[in-house]
Amino acid sequence: MRSRRAAPVALWLFALAGLVSLVALAGWTLHTRHEARREAASEAQRSASRVIQSVARDQESLIESAHKLLVGLAQRPEVQTHDAPRCNLLFAGILRRFPEYLDVVAIEPSGRIFCTGRWPEDAASFVEPDDVRRSMESGNATLGQYTIHHVSHRATISLAAPSVDDTGAVRAVVVVALDLRYLNRTLVETPLGGASLAVVDRHGMILTVHPEPERWVGKMLADPIKNVILAQGEGATEGLGLDGYPCIFVFGPLLRIAERVGDATVIVALPQKTVFLQADRLFRGHLVGLGIVALLLLITVGIGIDLRAGWPAHVRTRAPRRSRAGDLGTGIGLMGGHGAPSRSAATPEGLGTKLEEQQEDVKIPQEGLEREKAGIPVATSSSLAPVVATPPPSGPHAARDPEEYWGLKEPPFENSPNPKFLYLSPEHEEGLTRMAYAVKRRKGAAMLTGEYGCGKTTIVRTLLRRLEPERYEVGLLVNPWWNATDFLRELLFQMGLDAQETSKFDLIHTLNDLFYKNYRAGLENVIIVDEAQLIQDDSIFEELRLLLNFQLDERFLVTLLLIGSPELRDKIRRLPHLDQRITIRYHLNRFDYEHTARYIAHRLRMAGQSRCLFTDEAMKLIFALTRGIPREINNLCDLSLFIGCSRGLLEIDREVIQQVKSDATSSPLRVVRPHYWPPEQTQVEG
Repeated sequence: MRSRRAAPVALWLFALAGLVSLVALAGWTLHTRHEARREAASEAQRSASRVIQSVARDQESLIESAHKLLVGLAQRPEVQTHDAPRCNLLFAGILRRFPEYLDVVAIEPSGRIFCTGRWPEDAASFVEPDDVRRSMESGNATLGQYTIHHVSHRATISLAAPSVDDTGAVRAVVVVALDLRYLNRTLVETPLGGASLAVVDRHGMILTVHPEPERWVGKMLADPIKNVILAQGEGATEGLGLDGYPCIFVFGPLLRIAERVGDATVIVALPQKTVFLQADRLFRGHLVGLGIVALLLLITVGIGIDLRAGWPAHVRTRAPRRSRAGDLGTGIGLMGGHGAPSRSAATPEGLGTKLEEQQEDVKIPQEGLEREKAGIPVATSSSLAPVVATPPPSGPHAARDPEEYWGLKEPPFENSPNPKFLYLSPEHEEGLTRMAYAVKRRKGAAMLTGEYGCGKTTIVRTLLRRLEPERYEVGLLVNPWWNATDFLRELLFQMGLDAQETSKFDLIHTLNDLFYKNYRAGLENVIIVDEAQLIQDDSIFEELRLLLNFQLDERFLVTLLLIGSPELRDKIRRLPHLDQRITIRYHLNRFDYEHTARYIAHRLRMAGQSRCLFTDEAMKLIFALTRGIPREINNLCDLSLFIGCSRGLLEIDREVIQQVKSDATSSPLRVVRPHYWPPEQTQVEG
């Protein structure tokens, strides 16, 4: 009687323990979510702070460059003699070369404007009389206030410097107006996943914003956010962004001059949905796991209750007594149809016969299993449908092509540089990151080397996909068998200009004009030379070095990427003038075994097959035969899939790899598989 009561109690204790565990797991999940969101917010704020500091540095650099320009212009005779026609031409040329300036204006000491580079009728809008006066009195450059130009609708800040002759008299004041949209480039080059950047003045008016400047420039921030930002000056807060979505705002001063700190503030708005995306995704995964655990617990308890309620009373109480009484029929199932002992089981002879029958019943299924493993059809009882173990189809008619046979959407091991199939091993990811950094940060020259077939060209093609065509003008040179003149002509052609010039001098001038034209249009010039180790003429390397001389005071106009095999490093070392110009280098090595296996699985997955078709032993042999070189891995795996298809295999094992390698080293013929192979055709290439 005690056992009958203890069973349901134990069952409910088990349910209670499971419920307590679920509550504890739920609490842990909520705590984990809170910590994950807190860490995500901290990381986002650190990234935004770096962007703000970079914007402030860009503003300082822009002001410093403008100051140097003003010092030079103030000494020009066109300015000191008030020669308006020549001065206008000079200023217009400067604006064409430097798009970060809205206008350059020259003013007589009396206040009359006699020279401007862009808008003669609106030049006065860039000039603050107080700034001009202070500049004349101090003899130094004077920084004005942030305003919005009413013609271009762009935010600007002016810098004024006096033009002093040899006698010390002020002949003129030169004013340059800086375009604050130039500061948006920092956010564009450092994407933060949907973030926006804005600069506001000391009153909370938006001076510039990215994206959608035409929509928001000149408008005021909402009061709650404006009051916090203007009161604190630097820090972080939460609120609704310009588009009405919850954001994390990180802000700091644009000018780091002590007396000008509050003039303008840089704000980076990070959408909370983006910041907490990974944390919320992890939380949802935990919730799904908790739901599954709870469901399993309910099912377990329900089954226990159902079984307990469904046991008949005589089974729970009388069966143990009968067993103790020596009723062997109860223990070994020798009862008749209604629970009485059968006549054959009543005697020792009958009992032995019954045991032999049971052993035969057990033996028959075991023999059937062995026959099924051997692929022999097995007949079952009439109460079940016949089951026959059928081997997979074999021969050339098994499937129309290997992709169909293996469940692939496309060939997974083609040796074309398809960015879709790029496997980002740690080394490949580092190489791609360094090349992208060299381009986006305009580092001048970078070099990527690696053994033949290691994926250099695929990295280049992936990089090209990531470069926005509206920002980058790219010249990709892939056949470097030229002389110096042909090289320049090919470079112009790859950058979209079919040059008619024949002399090297004219080609260089055309190239110079193209680089400056792209710069004024907001385009970055990028030149990529693939297979650069094939360059035989050192004069080509000298031309590449001279390309890096196309630069402004503060930046390169051209970014050069050299891609090649290890021989390229040796060639560059012999040319110290070019070697010193290469600021970023990286070398790709072969895969180890771990990344060889991951590479194969990755390419199969990209082709539509989530199951790895190669055994572990096959993977090890592939690595040993290919030495971890991706191109050789592709060749071996592609032919292995073809052999496995023709033989009707379920997976590629070590034997198939050995056969492919043996055929490659001993057979004078090579089987070539076209993209579509009809069942009745086989192409053999002699």
